[in-house]
Amino acid sequence: MIRYNPNDNRFLWPDGVYSAHIERAEEKKSSAGNRMIEFTFLCFDRSLGRIRVWEHVVIPKGLWRLKRIAQAVGAMKAFESGRFSPRQYLGAHLLLELNIRRSPGYAPRNVAVEYLPVEEFAGALAV
Repeated sequence: MIRYNPNDNRFLWPDGVYSAHIERAEEKKSSAGNRMIEFTFLCFDRSLGRIRVWEHVVIPKGLWRLKRIAQAVGAMKAFESGRFSPRQYLGAHLLLELNIRRSPGYAPRNVAVEYLPVEEFAGALAV
């Protein structure tokens, strides 16, 4: 039997900007049948450790979010061509601005509210 603390699943990072990389980007269908990309970002912080954040970008409604991710990883030319493939950018570093989302009926969770290029905060973060 594996022993664990169920409260470990409830650890949330405070609102802030954190170093991250794209760990996974998988094309899927949303519950409404729309095309979407499910991103897994791995965030790092010296004092907090590591945390995974999942984001779903539904196409075309969430293109603004895909554009911000492309900007953050330096892929605007690919985005503007309509051929931005997030899988090509696995491991790409960026900054995520995280907030805690509290929704009725759901456990609080960290969500990305902004995607920023690492250069934008060069030297300002302890990663």
